[in-house]
Amino acid sequence: MLEAMYQAAAWLVRANNDFEYSIVRLKEARNVKYSDFVRPGQTLLVTAEIKKSEGLITSLSAHGVVHGDVAVRAQLVLESVCLEKLAPSRAMMESWSCRQFRDEFNELTADLATPV
Repeated sequence: MLEAMYQAAAWLVRANNDFEYSIVRLKEARNVKYSDFVRPGQTLLVTAEIKKSEGLITSLSAHGVVHGDVAVRAQLVLESVCLEKLAPSRAMMESWSCRQFRDEFNELTADLATPV
């Protein structure tokens, strides 16, 4: 459940930064509270909200809901990182990776923009 919240938050941070950085990593997970399990066949609906963004650090509030009840909540701190900082020999892949993430995000959210 924590991984799902991190992934949703990372997509939000990437989109908020116009996909400038290919790597968005979890720096901290604070006040993680589990109040229920997600059983096989159930859907965890994850919501993330940016609370503060300073430079490469973004603080978010996230929660996961199952059947209308909050199953997990946490305060997350994510760090955006340029690939060149972690692996200088792969710096040329940064723009390609950012384009890939943008394309995947557009594909994942395409149905959200279409009126039902």
